[in-house]
Amino acid sequence: MRILLVTHDFPPASTGGEGVVAGTLARMLVSVGVDLEVVAPNQDGAVAFDESAPYLVHRVEAPAKTFLRRTPSFYRASAPVIRRYEGDLVYYFRPAILRKKLPMVVHFHTTRFGEAMGCFRSRAYLSGILNLLYVPFERRMAKAANLVVVPTETMKSEVVKFSAIGYDAISVLHNPVALDYWSTRVVDRGEAHVIKLLYVGRLDLRKGIFDLLNAFKCSLPQTGKISLHIVGDGPMRRKLQRWVRVSGCAELVTFQGGASMAEVRRFYQSHDIVVVPSLYEPFGVVVAEALASRAMVISSDACVDLGQVRFPRGNVDALCSAIVDSARLIEGRPTSMDNNVPMIEVLGQLREEVVVGKLLKLFALARARFGHS
Repeated sequence: MRILLVTHDFPPASTGGEGVVAGTLARMLVSVGVDLEVVAPNQDGAVAFDESAPYLVHRVEAPAKTFLRRTPSFYRASAPVIRRYEGDLVYYFRPAILRKKLPMVVHFHTTRFGEAMGCFRSRAYLSGILNLLYVPFERRMAKAANLVVVPTETMKSEVVKFSAIGYDAISVLHNPVALDYWSTRVVDRGEAHVIKLLYVGRLDLRKGIFDLLNAFKCSLPQTGKISLHIVGDGPMRRKLQRWVRVSGCAELVTFQGGASMAEVRRFYQSHDIVVVPSLYEPFGVVVAEALASRAMVISSDACVDLGQVRFPRGNVDALCSAIVDSARLIEGRPTSMDNNVPMIEVLGQLREEVVVGKLLKLFALARARFGHS
């Protein structure tokens, strides 16, 4: 099968989770015999990466850093490549010119509608309005596709709302996760003299980080010895550090800044509870990575449901209760997640080879629908 993958986030330097997923699926598709071509923005280091890649990469100039400019610039720059492609299927990760003479699969990894709702929940109203301006791009793509793919049931509902296509036109395919990497033990968690909480992610209002800090402070009288380690960077870092100083939690909360993949794995394995308090989350890969690392996970209901403890997004009291209950549960039992067989089976569905096998079946379904249209 010959496939053209269209994405505006791709290795060697991915700007978000979408680029990581695109790179993983590109590698896996080639490994099962797909003749793959990719169209993606040019970037530093692309020449060396593309020369070693087992597929052809068409680099186009779309230098804008924000989605406001990046979406239209990539739309224009990628158009010539898409128009002249003569393979079996076009696989879109983001809006681009339609290739109506070929089967089209549109794979949403986030939606501007969902991002807008997340902005409104975090009171970033201008950003929310700007996201809504781009919903028509995604509506057009969804309506034209032979099949729409999303990573969660929550996003499936989002796409139905803004596109008015039927549920049967949308398939859920969880993002692939390198489970063997995250589950390989590199550090022991040790005894729980201090319950160690961990946040990994961008320091952004939509990630619910202020909710986590308020819930952490609320939990202190009920949990005793507890700490919070924040890994990641972003526009809210200074405000968060100021809040921690003013609130009197400076000795209990540490800010790591950015971290490598290897460092993040060590953090997952050396902390007791990983908290993902997002107000909006297209998938929530941190949930899967942390569970694979055998940490206890608390997340908002914005994240994919993999059997972790969940609370209603934006509900600080519920998050505080979840922290208190989880801390009491694991105290003195640092390996409590190691033998959770049902959760291990759920995580197995995220294995790269399982996901790419399901994706090939979805491609076949899209081609069959195209043949009957």
